[in-house]
Amino acid sequence: MNYELRIKTAEGANNADISNSTLHNSNRGFGLVEVVVAAGAFLASYSSFVKASLATLRVSQAAFLAEEGLEAVRFIRDGGWSSKITPLTTGSFYYFAWQTGVGWTSTTTPETIGIFSRTFKLDSVYRDGNNDIAPSGVLDANARKVTVRVSYLEPAGTTAKEISSYLTNLFAN
Repeated sequence: MNYELRIKTAEGANNADISNSTLHNSNRGFGLVEVVVAAGAFLASYSSFVKASLATLRVSQAAFLAEEGLEAVRFIRDGGWSSKITPLTTGSFYYFAWQTGVGWTSTTTPETIGIFSRTFKLDSVYRDGNNDIAPSGVLDANARKVTVRVSYLEPAGTTAKEISSYLTNLFAN
């Protein structure tokens, strides 16, 4: 079936005849191009969303592992300052190890949790004349600055999350 469309453009102008078959032929393939362009745009958006989500997930996981690291150091401290904290060399990097029946311990054996590597180090703490923490002054044998570092490899390089706190010989043990 072939239909004819007549368009009257203006008074005295020629009429334009457009047949159904002409309209149909000029639009052939146009729908396919629209679908391909829309699919490409969707995939590009979705890919960016997934990359951003994974990056956010890694940052969150690193932050949680760093917080857990601080808690692990506190657990180690609670087990005995003089037997578990004092023997550790300040400025050296240590790893965590979970021992069933014992809990958290420090070790020099690297720890990897999936794509993450976690270390901690203890630094000396100094007090000034007002007994405030200072860069120099009198060494406080009953305090340490602890820094937990969680690092992981990304396409752009290694990313690290650090968190620091101070430990004291809370239980005088």
